[in-house]
Amino acid sequence: ASPSSIASAAGCAISPRRRGIPARHAPPWQKMFIQGLLTAALALSVSHPAASRASASRKASLIGSATMAANDSAFSSLDEYLGHLASEAALPEGFRIGNCGFEFEPSEAATGTRVKMRLTLIVADKPSSSFAAVFTKNAFCGSPVTVGKRRMRESPTLQALLVNNKVSNVCAAGDGVADSEALCEALATALELPDGAASVLPSSTGVIGWKLPVPEMRAAMPEAVASLQAGSALPAAQGIMTTDRYPKLRAASVCGGRIVGIAKGAGDSARCESLP
Repeated sequence: ASPSSIASAAGCAISPRRRGIPARHAPPWQKMFIQGLLTAALALSVSHPAASRASASRKASLIGSATMAANDSAFSSLDEYLGHLASEAALPEGFRIGNCGFEFEPSEAATGTRVKMRLTLIVADKPSSSFAAVFTKNAFCGSPVTVGKRRMRESPTLQALLVNNKVSNVCAAGDGVADSEALCEALATALELPDGAASVLPSSTGVIGWKLPVPEMRAAMPEAVASLQAGSALPAAQGIMTTDRYPKLRAASVCGGRIVGIAKGAGDSARCESLP
C-alpha cells in the first residue's frame, strides 16, 4: 500500500504498577500495564478504496477513532518490554525512520555543561497531500507549533517530520521560528525533497528557555539521514524521550493498512489510582 497520510498527535500512557498497590510503592518491573487510546498517529498507509477516496479530515478522523483496549500484559523486565514493543513496531510501507545522538553546550547553562540531544527523522518515500496535525490551543505556543500551523495553512504536501528532544524551542533567545525553518531547510536539502522545506514539519520537546543548537543539529543531519531504515518505529519512540522512563508505542490495522503511533511524556501515575 502506498502512504496516504502523515499525522502527528499525542497519546498513550504507561503505568508501571501492580494492581491495588500505589505506583510509588510498586517495584518497577513486577507489573507493567499499558493502557489508553491510540491517539498518537505517526503514519498511515491505506490501500482500501473507500479510505483512499476519503477527505483529509476524514482520514484524520479515522486516525483519531482508532482505539485499542487496555492491555493488561505484564512484563518481568525492561528487555521483555522492549522486545514486545519491537514486535509491534513494524513501519507501514513507504515510511522510513532515522535518528542520531550528539552533545552540545547550552549557552543558558553553566559553562562546561554538556547535554545529549537526539535528532529523529520520520520520512515518507513520496510527498503526500493528505496530512493532519493536532496542536496546543495555548496562545503562547512554541516556535515549532507556529511553523507547523503555517505548514497546515500553506503547504500542499508533507514528506518529513524533524524531531529533537532536550530543547523545546519555547521562550528562547533569538528567533526560534527562524531556527526551526533553517533546520527544515537543512533536512530538505539533505533528503533532496522535491517540495523543499515547506514539506518538513518540525517538532521540539525539552527544556523551555533554551535556544536550539542549530550548528550542531545541522552537523548531525547527515548521520541521521544515513541511518534511515524502513523496518521499525521503535528508534523514533526512543529518540523523542526526555524525562520518560520508558518509550511508548502502539500499532493497529485499519482499513487494510497499518497505523503506528508513538508518544512521549511522564505523568503522576499515583494520582491516576484515585480516578474512576
